[in-house]
Amino acid sequence: MRLYKYLSSAHKLFTDGLIRVSQPSVLNDPYEAFFDRKAVEELLLEASYHGPEDMGWALEEIESTISKTGVISLTQSYDNLLMWAHYANEHRGLVVGFNVIDDCDFFVELFPRINEGSLSQCFGEGPIGSPVYNGQLDSIKYQKQPAFRLDTYEYPWDELSAGDTDLIARHSFLHKSDEWIYEKEHRYIIHLEQADVVKIPESTSESHDGGKLVRGCVGLLGDSAEYVYCYDGKAHEFNLYMIEDSPTRQLVAKLLSGLSHYSDVIYCMRINTGLISACILGESFDLSKQSKALDGIDNTNVFNRHGDFFKSKRSTFSYQLDFDNISRDDIVQ
Repeated sequence: MRLYKYLSSAHKLFTDGLIRVSQPSVLNDPYEAFFDRKAVEELLLEASYHGPEDMGWALEEIESTISKTGVISLTQSYDNLLMWAHYANEHRGLVVGFNVIDDCDFFVELFPRINEGSLSQCFGEGPIGSPVYNGQLDSIKYQKQPAFRLDTYEYPWDELSAGDTDLIARHSFLHKSDEWIYEKEHRYIIHLEQADVVKIPESTSESHDGGKLVRGCVGLLGDSAEYVYCYDGKAHEFNLYMIEDSPTRQLVAKLLSGLSHYSDVIYCMRINTGLISACILGESFDLSKQSKALDGIDNTNVFNRHGDFFKSKRSTFSYQLDFDNISRDDIVQ
């Protein structure tokens, strides 16, 4: 199956295999991960160990997990005019196609999410490796009402156990209003503690809480430029995937996930660039001036016999896009 990603630019996707995981603070739907609190309360009360006294804590834990969860959005459609306008810089960007065969193959490596805030932990079971954030690809369900109001039958919720806050939080990202149905969206849902790279801009690094947290992470990692780059002494880039000691990575990742409310903090995952088999340039993408945006495209399978490289253009017959084949030689060096 081939799925597509609309992008304003391919910054570090082709060269380094980095793709952004979007946290809730940057998503454009105000109902993103919205859930019916009353329905969730009823759901939790049905579980044998949950009583009314646990509800406030449980809902806070779910909302905290949601705030530290991100999505990689893909779509079945490469020719939607609205998505080209909204997500590909008004047709100046590009669409990248991925051959998605095996969920686990999409990521170079998926760091395990340790759920230290499960509802079951407060009953003495302790933290476990959560099987919820496992790199699975899911299709979005479009409906009239929020998650858990209509869909409680989709999972044996009466069997909630360790990891259940992760489960409820993740499930909340799988539902959207049916007004979004034209996007035909599929998602990888990732906990931000699993991010391979975290980029902190100067504005956040110099804020009171952001700066304190960044300094703490730098202190944990020492002066190694291998793990953290500092630009002009202000902006920072943390290469978490290079930290071999798992407890240290876990601690730094947990701290950095606390910056998710800053929309300019960028969380990234490393993906297998060999899965990229198509590249479609926007109608307003200028090959003569923007060729550098395609640096690293030879690391993909766009130019093999099963790949596709197109330039979109306006149809003269209807409100739709047409596509012209272009070749590697059309990229200006």
